[in-house]
Amino acid sequence: MSGTALALLPLALAYIMFTLGTGLKPSDFKVIVNYPKAFFVGLVNQVIFVPLIALAVILAMAPPPEIAFGIMLISFCPGGVTSNMLTYYAKGNVALSVALTGVVSLLSVITLPILITLAFNHFMQDQTGSISAVKIGAVMFLLTTLPVTLGMLARYKFTDFMVRRSSIVSSK
Repeated sequence: MSGTALALLPLALAYIMFTLGTGLKPSDFKVIVNYPKAFFVGLVNQVIFVPLIALAVILAMAPPPEIAFGIMLISFCPGGVTSNMLTYYAKGNVALSVALTGVVSLLSVITLPILITLAFNHFMQDQTGSISAVKIGAVMFLLTTLPVTLGMLARYKFTDFMVRRSSIVSSK
């Protein structure tokens, strides 16, 4: 992959998170109060069970450490726009899916540094190099929490403009 593409990837992620934020209102999170059991089941499944299933697959298949670490990285990634779209097509509770996506994305500032550090130390212990949980947390904040918050703020401050432009900045 070219250096330019690698430089643009964080900007693309920040833009995606910003658009997620423009589709959210504080009232969207009230669905968590209405469906707390469904929310917590989704949260536990996504943050705990998906990585545990990935770990079980790794233990059963015994791939090389780099592949094992990569599988774990993928399992740590929060759901996103695709899960919301599939929920919509399945006639599921889209508001709950969006709230779960928002909360898990915001939690990733805490969960990803911890989980990535644990996985790196376990699977890559014989490899050279190291990672910093603090640096990962700071990057996650800059690429997820900040853009989502700015998107929500933009929707709040410029509601009419954001709603008119919603087909450009959001899939909602």
